[in-house]
Amino acid sequence: AGQIAAATQAIAAREQLVKNLAADLDVRTRARITPRLQAFSDVVQHMATSRARQQELEQVLRQWDRADDIGAVAEGHRAERERIRSELAAAEEDVGARRAALFASLDDEFQRTVDEMGIPGVTTATIDPKSYLPLLNGGPFHSFSSGGGIITAVQVAYWTSLLTVAIHTTGYLNDYPTLLIIDTPQMALNAQVMLTAALYHRLSTQQDAGRGQVQLIIADNAIPALYEHAFAQETFSYERPTISTATH
Repeated sequence: AGQIAAATQAIAAREQLVKNLAADLDVRTRARITPRLQAFSDVVQHMATSRARQQELEQVLRQWDRADDIGAVAEGHRAERERIRSELAAAEEDVGARRAALFASLDDEFQRTVDEMGIPGVTTATIDPKSYLPLLNGGPFHSFSSGGGIITAVQVAYWTSLLTVAIHTTGYLNDYPTLLIIDTPQMALNAQVMLTAALYHRLSTQQDAGRGQVQLIIADNAIPALYEHAFAQETFSYERPTISTATH
């Protein structure tokens, strides 16, 4: 019994010693290990945060790289745009100069033709650069005179002037109709013999100037005697109709 009591006491003492050692160990580790574990945990968390931030920054850098690429492309487009603008401005200037020169030639030829034909009442003859129609004494040709003969002469002068400039100006004849058809010009001229002769003189010189390049077809009741041999003639009558297959 005494030995059992002594053993029980020794066991109790040992258990108490273990408890005391465990408590002491907790106290010691609480002051040493736990802060280190906490610091380690904080470092790990900070590293994870840093990695996430690094990925974000790398994504931003990639976006900036893309932005730089887009900026370089945009700069190239801007340079190309400026080059095209420069070429367009030069082309517009060239077209403007050619247009001005062309209208100057048309005005000179039209004025010269009107003067040579001696169209009554006309002192200045130009071509409107907007409507491309004749201007007589600074006004529209259709309001210049109510007489059909004057208008007919003006129209012949106008169209033959266009043909002449097209023939003599490089590159324009291919873009301009090379056929001029005039229907009974003497019908409106009536007894204006001088104007009729001037009109046919103009047509004759036009034919000579554009021989092989343009074709003139004039339908008229008769040709002034002075110009009968200036044109190849086809005469039509009741017995020799224009369209032979159509019955009267």
